[in-house]
Amino acid sequence: MKRIAVTAALLVAAPLLSWHAGNFRYESDLGNLAPATLYRVTLDAPVLERSAPGGDDIRVFDEGGREIPCVVIVHRAAPPPAPADLELVGYDQGTRTVMARFTGAAETVNTVTLDISDEDFRRQCLVYGSDDGVSWRFLRQGLIYDYSSQVSLRSTSLRIPESSFRYYRVTLRGAAPGGRGGMRLTYGGMTFSADGTGERVLRVDGITVSRVPDGPTVQPLHGKTFRDPAATQDRESTGIVVEANLPVDRVSFDITSPFYHRKIFMYGGETAEAKSFFTEGTVFRFPGLVPVERRDHLYCSAEKHRYYRFKIQNDDSPALAVGAITLEWFPRYLFFMSGGAGRYTLSFGNPRVPRPQYDLAAFVTRENWTGRRYTDITRGRITERRDFRPSRLDGIRGCIERWVLIAVVALLAAVLGFWLYRLARRAG
Repeated sequence: MKRIAVTAALLVAAPLLSWHAGNFRYESDLGNLAPATLYRVTLDAPVLERSAPGGDDIRVFDEGGREIPCVVIVHRAAPPPAPADLELVGYDQGTRTVMARFTGAAETVNTVTLDISDEDFRRQCLVYGSDDGVSWRFLRQGLIYDYSSQVSLRSTSLRIPESSFRYYRVTLRGAAPGGRGGMRLTYGGMTFSADGTGERVLRVDGITVSRVPDGPTVQPLHGKTFRDPAATQDRESTGIVVEANLPVDRVSFDITSPFYHRKIFMYGGETAEAKSFFTEGTVFRFPGLVPVERRDHLYCSAEKHRYYRFKIQNDDSPALAVGAITLEWFPRYLFFMSGGAGRYTLSFGNPRVPRPQYDLAAFVTRENWTGRRYTDITRGRITERRDFRPSRLDGIRGCIERWVLIAVVALLAAVLGFWLYRLARRAG
């Protein structure tokens, strides 16, 4: 009988097994919304810091407490366009000129890239275009260079005016005025040099062209800056730990040292030791060395960790002066379709909650959301719920106990009634 009573209690309490606003530590008001409308909410740093990795625990509830289907979209950068390989059809060693053409129909392009296996060079590059390989039009002159035997620094691409020629011609000359002279830079006790005379023949193994979109392919990254981070020093490296609780796609360093070339290792984790390796890269600054003289960032892809640790390899050089570290991430958006008109609430802050599986995820995707008609809304102030219950079972435990008690009392009453009934029959 008790088993039947418990089963009945579970059936009655089954609607309470779904997640409720009280199962989330934080909430933010979304305002009074119109019915049957697709809305978008930007998930900013305060929300990401308080929610689970990937936004798995983010939910939307209407004023009746009903869970509203939603989906989180990460607006990542568009993939780079595929380059087209041109067929090499001519080379003049005397003029250092290479000619190439499309093997099929010509495409519209705005970037020319040379495949050069040599190292340590600096050349002026002149690019021409032609429809027939006879009459040529000048497109662009620019600098290509390589210092890879000394530092991680190389550029063999040039932007050209948007063109759709079938033939392209590239001429290489010495980088110094008049095509003469090399380059030598001494700074801070270190010497960098590259052949800029044009005398050494560079081997061009191929030419590729592509059409790189103008402007950013994604909205500016969202970010948070941590100023004056505490640093620890050992014999050969500097260690910096940042408590962030944020996703990371790029890390930028504000380094005030005038000259440097350092390797940085990045780790992450849920404790300050942060032992999980993410990525490594080189940051550098060379005043006046080449047009692109500075790199102060690393790229990575970390969904969310509480701590990030950076190890800067100094070797025998003095420690860098790091004034700030900025963690940046691709924009995260929450989309949801409202039901009826009324007030809606954004709820989050419960790592026990699994990622939801809503039908909406099949209709609003990373590939098509920009083509959907939606309305942007701004969330309200984040508040912490006093009735926060991490487990959805907490809400039905009391209900089960009450039903069990009722069942026990009813059972006792039935037994007592049956006993009194039999007693009365015997007395009669």
